Amino acid sequence: RVARLLRPLAPRVIGAPLIDAATACAAPPALRRTPVTDRAGLVLGALAEEDIRRYLLSDFGPSLLANKGATLTLEKLVRRFPIGDATASVEAIVNSYVDAESACGLILADEGCYAGYLSNNAVLRLASETAVSTARSPSAASDCSIALTMMRSVASR
Repeated sequence: RVARLLRPLAPRVIGAPLIDAATACAAPPALRRTPVTDRAGLVLGALAEEDIRRYLLSDFGPSLLANKGATLTLEKLVRRFPIGDATASVEAIVNSYVDAESACGLILADEGCYAGYLSNNAVLRLASETAVSTARSPSAASDCSIALTMMRSVASR
């Protein structure tokens, strides 16, 4: 279930020029955060679209980005970002998102290496699909009937 909700988003590598991220950001925004990895593929954090847009919309930002002598890289703009274990259960992945208290999605990593990105909507879908499948399971029905029987016996006393 997790695999079908992962966004096929190539991460940016930490030493890459900022102009590359700015060029991608200038296109219609598909994503507000872009994962960033080191050269080995280990997740470092994410770039926020608003940080890159600050360069694009400032008076001198486009000139700075275009200046080949001033090679600006991504290091300054990488933010901490919630990371979950890609091999964990759906419940653990959803709990990683909840524990992070973040409203910007979740990067999934397998042994520290980037595996994919789940948007807020994808995490909510996972949580709701899990809740629905749990409610539909035969054990959930028997648990409910046991709970109802117990509630009735307590109410009759």
